[in-house]
Amino acid sequence: MPLYGGKVGFVVMEHKKTKKHDGGGLYIAICCCILVIALIGYANNLAQKNAEEEKLLTEQAGENIIAPEAKTPQPVNSLEPEVTVKPEPTAAPTKTPVTPAPEEAEVSKAQEVQEEPLFGVPVGGMVAAEFSKDTPVFHQSIGEYKTHNGGDFASEIGESVAASADGVVETVYMDTLGCSVRIDHGDGLFTVYSNLDDKPTVAPGDSVKKGDVIGHVGNTALGDLCQDPHLHFEVILDGKYQDPAEYLK
Repeated sequence: MPLYGGKVGFVVMEHKKTKKHDGGGLYIAICCCILVIALIGYANNLAQKNAEEEKLLTEQAGENIIAPEAKTPQPVNSLEPEVTVKPEPTAAPTKTPVTPAPEEAEVSKAQEVQEEPLFGVPVGGMVAAEFSKDTPVFHQSIGEYKTHNGGDFASEIGESVAASADGVVETVYMDTLGCSVRIDHGDGLFTVYSNLDDKPTVAPGDSVKKGDVIGHVGNTALGDLCQDPHLHFEVILDGKYQDPAEYLK
């Protein structure tokens, strides 16, 4: 009996050991399953996160893409493409100033003087000899024909001579027309007063006003047309003699 009983006890102990070992393997298997499930869950979460980031980047990139302009379809049956020409703006026409001929300019300048009554009569006498620029007249004092570049005004010896307009005395000189005073009125316009006495009341550089006395009628002329006491008066514009009557109207 003891032997049998001892054998039974040994069998029981072996059975307990085997049962104990089987329980440990089960625990390991369960832990492995849990670990695998955790890894699968982590992998799924990581993949979903990557997919969301990729979608976000794709949307942001799509905002910066410029869509190409739609091209207007060309007609299929047309032989040549239609070309639209935009009219160019037309500039306003510019007016080109017209330069008058020298003779026209001379007349225009004389007309301006006529429109503006700048000139006054230098002496109160009547015209004794008129202007004759193109037709020579006979001068008895010198016995020959020559042009008369001014007008002669009958006057008395010693009569005061007045400046016809404002200006500056350019020169005082003596020639065949006697003692003369030349006044510069600007813009190429000059007046000359001749046959004065030998003591004019102005000197070169003096400024004079219209009506100022510049001298007195004398008898110093040697070759003038009129031999009676008179004032020889000339108007010169741009170096050309003008008819004084046109400026004294």
